[in-house]
Amino acid sequence: MSSLLPPSTTNLTYHLGKESDSSHVFRVTTRPKHQLPSPTSSLSDPPKAYKSSNTTHVGKTRRATGLAVSACGEYLIVIGGNKAYVSRIRGDAARGFTTFVSPDPLTCLAMHPTESYFATGDDRGVVRLWYCLNDTAVPGTSDPSPSKSTATTTTLHWHAHAVSALSFTPSGAQLVSGGEEAVLVVWQLHSGQREYIPRVGAPIGAVSVCFGPNGGLEYAIALMDGGVVFVGNDTLRITRAVRRVRLDPNPTHPLPLVSHSLSNRILLPATHPASLQILSRTGAGLSLVGELEVAPASRVSRRDETPIEPVRIGLVALSTKGKETDAQWLATVDSRADAEIYLKIWKWNNTDSTTTTTASNLCTLNTRIDRPHGENRVTSLAFHPRGGDVLATTGEDGLVKIWGIRKSSDEEFWICAASFGYRNHTPSKALFSPDGSLLAVIHGQCITLWDTENTTVPRGALSCVETKDPRELAFVGSSGRYLAVLGAQTVVVWDLVRLCVLWHVPLTPHPSSSQHPPHIAAHPTRPAFAIFQYPDAKSTRISIFGVSSPTETRTRTVPFKFDQPLWEESGVLGVGTNDPSRWSLVLAGDEVQESSEEGAKARGISVDTAPFVPRTLFEDIFGRGAMGTAPSVVKTLLGKDEEVAEKKNPVETEKDKEKAKKADEFKAAKRARRKHRKVAKMEAKLLTGAGAAKNNEQDEQGGQESDPETPESSEPATEADAVEDITLE
Repeated sequence: MSSLLPPSTTNLTYHLGKESDSSHVFRVTTRPKHQLPSPTSSLSDPPKAYKSSNTTHVGKTRRATGLAVSACGEYLIVIGGNKAYVSRIRGDAARGFTTFVSPDPLTCLAMHPTESYFATGDDRGVVRLWYCLNDTAVPGTSDPSPSKSTATTTTLHWHAHAVSALSFTPSGAQLVSGGEEAVLVVWQLHSGQREYIPRVGAPIGAVSVCFGPNGGLEYAIALMDGGVVFVGNDTLRITRAVRRVRLDPNPTHPLPLVSHSLSNRILLPATHPASLQILSRTGAGLSLVGELEVAPASRVSRRDETPIEPVRIGLVALSTKGKETDAQWLATVDSRADAEIYLKIWKWNNTDSTTTTTASNLCTLNTRIDRPHGENRVTSLAFHPRGGDVLATTGEDGLVKIWGIRKSSDEEFWICAASFGYRNHTPSKALFSPDGSLLAVIHGQCITLWDTENTTVPRGALSCVETKDPRELAFVGSSGRYLAVLGAQTVVVWDLVRLCVLWHVPLTPHPSSSQHPPHIAAHPTRPAFAIFQYPDAKSTRISIFGVSSPTETRTRTVPFKFDQPLWEESGVLGVGTNDPSRWSLVLAGDEVQESSEEGAKARGISVDTAPFVPRTLFEDIFGRGAMGTAPSVVKTLLGKDEEVAEKKNPVETEKDKEKAKKADEFKAAKRARRKHRKVAKMEAKLLTGAGAAKNNEQDEQGGQESDPETPESSEPATEADAVEDITLE
């Protein structure tokens, strides 16, 4: 509902509701001012509620897209469809509307501030000035039947697509217009010239003229991505901007969303699908750091009515720090209709709190790889969790590729270190275990397990008989002992140490499961995970499971689609959607935490202070080889002269020296014990003869069995099977 109060009158005109493709316009007359209650009336004697003195139906129009009153307060203008409806406000409202026909559907309306004419924009990009607010075009005599009339018009045409915004300056000498082209056009009405403010950032949704902080005129432009920019009337330059989370009306599915927990940064696509916006979590809100242009391109609107297929970012992955000295990396895959496919690896620069962070100094492009899997689409990206100097990709060419860093004296870049496949199956998803010792890959109907140090042959294959179409998987718990596999209708939990299925349970069937497949997200430290199902396009059912039982520990339903969930220590981060054209970032859960300082988590965090873990997940499953740990496949294929230089900090060096010293002391003590036993044996032979020597030999054997040379734990260090209650409010 919208309302307008004409000057020097007590008539209030309402545009009410929408009935199918039509709208109804009423004129409501309010009581005179002296009949309204006094502002100083006593609360003990409250004023009576007054109804409107008169409500008159003015007329019916096509679905209204604009409503305005002339500067003199004499005429009401409504636009709808391809018609402009004009009615006199003063006098009898029963005379209805006088209709003026436009060649094309009208989209927006603006009234001249001083003169009796108005401007409209249409679907074809034409701005038309209507000179019809007079007695000739709109007769003052009562005529109950709708009348059509002709009007003198002037056309202004520059826009290639529909005009979405119009506004006059206070003097009426200029008219500004905007639309899908993301260009604000300033029309000089007296001279016929025009000026442009290009690349305002996004398609224009609305424009208004206001006074800026310095007293000069500014154009306030509301963009379709939710931002507002201000353009100076004198300089025709953007003076300031109000930014928020930028939204793409047609986002890529699945949406590439990643979170950088160490610096409280969130990356997701911007308005243009070839760019990433970088957001910073500060307190309870978000601030826009900048926009990373992954695929530089001229942002032009579509030609005619044929949409231009833009370059889209399909996959994004972020590495995590292994040590304070390790670099961090960002990997992206962008493509255009699968004809151009690029794998780009960016170096995430470390910035301190005193540095002004922008998208340009946060990331620097290091390597671009054209067609990493040939002409085939890349299906997944995953960084090694410890250090991030290894990247795994899967593609529809049937290969899993491992990428590593090659260093020289003056540069470093990424190359393919290894590639492998499994029985001509197409890999759809790859995921590293939390300790990085194992790589799990979805190959068709089974899950293959690979040693990250040697990928010549798979170390195992999990046949998912319970779910024939595995789509997603997640390592559960801090050690990654459990693997949850999600199919279209079933979830299966494997114990990788015992190589057996702990349990499987069917998911609740929903009619929209084919259009909105479920998602899985594992807790970062606890042995629990969540399943996100979508009963319809506007709700999400969240079920929490533990690894010990197929029974849900908690279930919640939220009134929006919670897509692409990421379970972090601060909560569950995802994209909330109520309708296909509007979505927002959502952080939910019992563990939601506010970030008090930007980048606070980026300082003072080092895995060197973490407890020492003697065995990896791979060793828990397959044991330690007789020949020791195999050399890294990345370092082997890169060559000895091109291995990644490892620089240890002083703390790590002192720890290594201390461990070596303790090992030497242990070996020396063991040698002394053996020598002592040999001396005792010789003395026993001399004193008691052969019988005593035999008894000592048996004692020696028992002592050796109780003191093995290479002690190993028979039970791997894993999490307890008991699951703590995890809630999601």
